[in-house]
Amino acid sequence: MPNGGPDNCATCGFNRNNAGQWTVGGADNLTPGYCTIRALEVSTPHWTYCKNWHTHSNVPAGPVYTAMYESEDGYLRVPYYRRECPLTGVETTCYVCGDPSLLSGIRVENVSPPLEFCGNEHYLVWWFDTMRTELARCRAAGEQAYSDMYDAVFGRAAGYYSDAKDAFLEAIVIAGELELPQEQTALEARLEHIKSTYCSQF
Repeated sequence: MPNGGPDNCATCGFNRNNAGQWTVGGADNLTPGYCTIRALEVSTPHWTYCKNWHTHSNVPAGPVYTAMYESEDGYLRVPYYRRECPLTGVETTCYVCGDPSLLSGIRVENVSPPLEFCGNEHYLVWWFDTMRTELARCRAAGEQAYSDMYDAVFGRAAGYYSDAKDAFLEAIVIAGELELPQEQTALEARLEHIKSTYCSQF
């Protein structure tokens, strides 16, 4: 069993390989997994975690995590960034402080250019700031598309409606990963209002 914790995707009932069962037997299964509540391929299930393992709720709670080892703090949980697992335990030069790291660095490759961090502390500083910025961007994009829907020439309102839905759905996901339940509820209510308005007026 990995020292990152037994509450991993390999033993989770939401891993399609386990057919709804939370089982210690899954610890011996090295097959890549698939999370049925997040629609996420999991290449290293023994080192992948989320809070739903504990709650058994099929509503995604918080981010997905990988694990890494730091000499001073032991094993730590490191959140995915936008459905991608960061590389851990690699040689890096920190984007936040500029310090080098030989064994406890983190690299995020699904951004351009890729970003590096000296450890989990500075990665989390960047992660929270970036996720909050993305949340604000998606919310603003949704509101703009909703406004444009009213001004659209005949036949083009549907396109703006679709853009508004996509933006708010993405904002809802981000709010969930940031564990902001009140924000998530407000976004869900706003999306339902937009849907109702479109169906009744267009």
